[in-house]
Amino acid sequence: MSTQPTALSAPGTRTPRGATALLALVVLDLTFLVNALDRQVLPVLLPDIRTEYQLSAGQSGLLSTVFTLGLGFAGLASGFLTDRFRRKTVIAVGIAVFSVATLLQPLSTGFTTLVTYRILSGVGEGIQYAALFAAVGSFFVRRKGFALGSINVAYGVGAFLSPVVGTALADGFGSWHAPFFLYAGLGALLLVVMLVVVPRWFTEVRTEPAAAIAVRTKLPVNRNLLACAVLAFVPGFCGYSYLGLYPTYLRTELHFGTGELGVVTGIFAVGSLLSMVSGPLADRYNPRWLLVASVVGSMAAGALMFNLHSGPVVQALLSVVEGISLSGFLLLVTSMLIQRSVPVSAVGRATGIFTLSVYLPAAVSGYVFASLVQRLGWGTAALIQLTALPVVALIAIAVLDHRVLQPRKDLP
Repeated sequence: MSTQPTALSAPGTRTPRGATALLALVVLDLTFLVNALDRQVLPVLLPDIRTEYQLSAGQSGLLSTVFTLGLGFAGLASGFLTDRFRRKTVIAVGIAVFSVATLLQPLSTGFTTLVTYRILSGVGEGIQYAALFAAVGSFFVRRKGFALGSINVAYGVGAFLSPVVGTALADGFGSWHAPFFLYAGLGALLLVVMLVVVPRWFTEVRTEPAAAIAVRTKLPVNRNLLACAVLAFVPGFCGYSYLGLYPTYLRTELHFGTGELGVVTGIFAVGSLLSMVSGPLADRYNPRWLLVASVVGSMAAGALMFNLHSGPVVQALLSVVEGISLSGFLLLVTSMLIQRSVPVSAVGRATGIFTLSVYLPAAVSGYVFASLVQRLGWGTAALIQLTALPVVALIAIAVLDHRVLQPRKDLP
C-alpha cells in the first residue's frame, strides 16, 4: 500500500486542502447523524409497534436494542477491513446497507422479519462506524478529540431530533412507518454526497507521523486496550438498556404524553453536544478524572430517573446528566484512548474492538433490563443494571497505564 499524505496537525488550517478536509468532516458527521435518527426513533415508537405485532415485554426489550448485535460484529469485521481496504469504500457500503435496512423495517410482516431488518441496519452502521472513526481519528492526529467530538455532536443532534421528528411524522401520517421511510431516503442522499465530496486523501491516512512510533502490522494487545474494552461495556450494556426502555417507562409508569415523551427522551442527546468540550479537554489534559466523573454521574442518574416518580422537568434534567456522562464524556474519551493505545496502522482494528465492546453487550441489554423489570420492578432493575454494574468501569480506569492518558505533545 502506498504512503498517504500526513494528517493535518490542526483542523483550522487555511489551505485549500484544509477547507476540503473540514467539508469532508461535516459530510461524514451528517452520515452519522442519520444513523442516530434511526437508532433513537424505534424506542419512542415501540408501544405502537408492540401493539401491532402483539409483542411480549421481553420481545419489546430485545427489539429496542437488537440492532447493536449486528453493529458490534460488523464493527469488529469492519475494523479489520478498514486496515486493509479503502476506508471510503467501507463507509459507503455501510451507509448503503443501513439505508436499505431502514427502508425495509416498516415493511416487516412480523416480529422475526422486523428483528432481522433491525439487525441488518446495525450491520450497516457497524460497517460504517469503525471505518468512519478510524478515518477521522487518523487524519486529525493532534486534534483527535475535536474531530471525534464532532461526530459525537452529530449523533447528539440526530438523537435529539429523532424522537421529536419521529413522533410528529407518526402522528401526522397516522403510522409509525413514516419516519423510517424519511430516514432511509436521507441515508441514500448522503451516500451520494459523500462519494462526491469526501476525497480519498482524507480517509486513507495510514502512516504514523515521523516523530511517532514505527508502523507495526500486528494489533498490540495491552492492558490499555483491554481496559478500554471494559470501559466501553458501560455505555453499551447500561446505556442502551436505558435508551431502549426509558420511553416505555415514561409512557406506562409516569403517563407522559407524546410531546413530553419526545422531548424528555430526545434531550438525552444534549449530552452528546458536550463532546466538543470533553474532546479538547482530553486532548490537552489527563482524562482520568473525566472518566471517573462520567461513570459516577451515569450511576447516579440511572438510579434516580427510575426511582423518582417526577415530572418532565426533573426527568429531562436526569436524562441530560445521563447523556453528558455516557455519550458526551465516557464514550468519546474511551474511543480516543483506545486509538492512542495502538499505532495508526492498527487504528481500524482497535476501533473494531471498541465497537464490539460497546454494541455486543448492548444487543442483550434491553432484554435483560426488561426481564429484571418484569421480576423486580423498574426501580430495583435500574439499581442493578444502571448503578451497580458500572463499578467495573471504575476498576478499568484504575488500571489504565498513565502513558496513554498523556496529551500527544510529541506529534507535529
